[in-house]
Amino acid sequence: MLDVFLVMGKEVALIAEQLQANYLTVHMPIADGAVVAFTWEDGAVWATGRGFDVELSALRPWRGRDLA
Repeated sequence: MLDVFLVMGKEVALIAEQLQANYLTVHMPIADGAVVAFTWEDGAVWATGRGFDVELSALRPWRGRDLA
């Protein structure tokens, strides 16, 4: 399940870099009407939802294999 979040986070980071943005947030609906916000800010990527707020770019798998 983590891979899905990492892929989405990397996509958001790629789009932010292509737009030369300082900050970008993308809201993605998931099951039961819940929403996950993927936020890119100055190179860091966060996934935030009901009950969690995780810096994806700080996780070991982020630096590992290419997921996108």
